[in-house]
Amino acid sequence: MALAVATITAVSRPDGGGSDGDRASRPAALVRTGSLPVEVAEPLTIGEEPTSYRIVYRLQERQAPPATETVTVVRPYDSRAETRHDPDGPVVAVRQAALGRYAMGRQAADPDTVLAVTPAVAEADVRLAPILPDLLERRLVRPLEHRRVAGRTCRIYRASTTVLGGTLTALDAQAEVEPPEYADLCLDDAGLLLEEWWVVEGRAIRHRLATRVEAPAPAPAVDELADLTLSRPTTVPVDKGGGSVLRMTPDSAPPGRFFTPAYLPDGFEHAGRFSVVPPQPEALSDPSRREELLAATTDVWRRGIDILVIDQGGTLGQQRAFEPSDDAVATYLGPLGTGELVFGATGVEARVALDAGDYVRVYGTVPASTVLAVARALVATEGRAIVLLDD
Repeated sequence: MALAVATITAVSRPDGGGSDGDRASRPAALVRTGSLPVEVAEPLTIGEEPTSYRIVYRLQERQAPPATETVTVVRPYDSRAETRHDPDGPVVAVRQAALGRYAMGRQAADPDTVLAVTPAVAEADVRLAPILPDLLERRLVRPLEHRRVAGRTCRIYRASTTVLGGTLTALDAQAEVEPPEYADLCLDDAGLLLEEWWVVEGRAIRHRLATRVEAPAPAPAVDELADLTLSRPTTVPVDKGGGSVLRMTPDSAPPGRFFTPAYLPDGFEHAGRFSVVPPQPEALSDPSRREELLAATTDVWRRGIDILVIDQGGTLGQQRAFEPSDDAVATYLGPLGTGELVFGATGVEARVALDAGDYVRVYGTVPASTVLAVARALVATEGRAIVLLDD
């Protein structure tokens, strides 16, 4: 099959006019350097994904000075992203994620803020490889040229928007038409994201380029992730919006209707059941929004670097848990009725908003067919009481 090739050069020059001083103060146009098109005998395919990796990215954004971001991931739960203004300078911002915890701040050793968050895949990871066939079939990405980045060959997949900031939506039906917004994502044969070139209305908004790749991640970098665990206290109380994640006994469930899976893929082992109050400062600080307060029970299963999550709960005032998304695909979820399928950088999610403010989400770093099979096999049971393992 012939490959469509996107030829992208420097874009978005500062407007003319004004004094030289005015021009000097404007941000320079982003230029796609460090990424070169290459010819390949066969289209690149993604093989085995690493259990861990560390990538150093050069980050350029409009209206912002250049930065260096070092991302370390130990799959499936742990990640750390450190930002520097200078490659050899001090860390100026850090984000770290673990099972049920998210930390951020300006100090690498002791982040300012630690929140309790719904258990999920590592925040800084990108897991497009398991769902890439789904994305291609549904025209959510389009394969383009091959490139050479950080000494590695990768293949461009064009998406409708930045993969780091939202869900993926269908592209324009005509391959030769350059859409008003798109992001070119370069994935190597390990499924690692080596480049993102994000363009809006003909102007480059962000260029994220790998300059060093280590897979697996070096041991010292992995050791740095060990300090953030579910037992680490949060710095923001739950009633101030800091969230709460507490382990439950695996056979307990909150009173009322509770869904359990009649089917799970081979190899997945139960990693825990959790009572979760996600961070939601608006619902807690604004009395008029109190009825929007959400609580959930979250089950996590793990198979190597992959996870499956069943997250179910409801709102305090029986308000609708979420509105239908324009970016989602309507889909049949068996006994749950009609729900929606959402594709993002960290996997795929099937979800449905039920009556009385209840909802069910099935999420995984697996193909969409697997997530749908689990969702369609959920069975309604009767929960009696939450029994906590944590204080």
